[in-house]
Amino acid sequence: MNMTDNEHNYNHNYAAIQRYIQRSYENGYGATKPMVFSAICQLRAAETPTRAPPSQRWFQTWIKTQQHNFHTIKTRPIEAARVASHEVSAIKEWFYEFKDVCNQLDITAGDIYNFDEVGFRVGMSTGEHVLVPSAVKELTEAELFQSELVQITTIMTEQRQRKVRSRKSIQKGGAITVEHARQRIYEKKVKEQLLEEAREKRERTRMVNVECKMQLRAGIDARKAERTRKKDLHEFQKSNPDTEPTIGLRTEIIDPDITQKKREEEEEAGRLLAIEESGYVNFAGLDYDMIHDASDGGFDDQSLPDNIDPNLF
Repeated sequence: MNMTDNEHNYNHNYAAIQRYIQRSYENGYGATKPMVFSAICQLRAAETPTRAPPSQRWFQTWIKTQQHNFHTIKTRPIEAARVASHEVSAIKEWFYEFKDVCNQLDITAGDIYNFDEVGFRVGMSTGEHVLVPSAVKELTEAELFQSELVQITTIMTEQRQRKVRSRKSIQKGGAITVEHARQRIYEKKVKEQLLEEAREKRERTRMVNVECKMQLRAGIDARKAERTRKKDLHEFQKSNPDTEPTIGLRTEIIDPDITQKKREEEEEAGRLLAIEESGYVNFAGLDYDMIHDASDGGFDDQSLPDNIDPNLF
């Protein structure tokens, strides 16, 4: 038999209410009847199509049918002082102050009555009906407080453990020293500087390559245009022997590659001329082993190149 949509939604909503009651108890506060009723109304409102809230009579009847899963109990009231008495530090601090007051007022043990024997209560709160799992038979506000404290402590412990696990040791040999930290920082800066220089070098190389490709393309286009110009000029002179060609046909298209080579040759010639005039000796391409032997007297002055002064060694 197939399950209808209403039955499917009911099972999901019923499981959600059960988890809500269980988690309310575990998180340190009991789920009161108004809280559970409000949760049921919200679940019914979220269905498609939207369903109207149930009646209070239906709600009371439904609770009675769920005694095997959860039931209603009334919390036993407990004063704020007793709630605090669950902490050891609060008990020790209270007895320290108690002894001081007894000494100041000259109060002896015979003058003190037991707190519970006289039935005196301070700041007592009223009990309230809450829905709890069926296994829970008795519940006090102090137990709710202690349960909430355990939940908070567990969460804080898990957070501290996650922080400890997230801290990675940057040195396997133990804690890093100040000198090692500064060395690491310096090495990191040097590495970043080298990476930046390498990046700039790659960028310069890329720009030079782009410029060379553009110049090569311009040379190819210029040579192609020059061939076309010569062909058009030849055809024009052949068909119009008595007519003067236009300036465009007469003007030669210069190859930028040839212009660049001429410029580089002129710059190199100027550099060599400046070196010759300044008396600077260019050691590029020399045999340094031969020069070293000459400095030790292994060669005479005649064996040295013509542009090397023997007195240099």
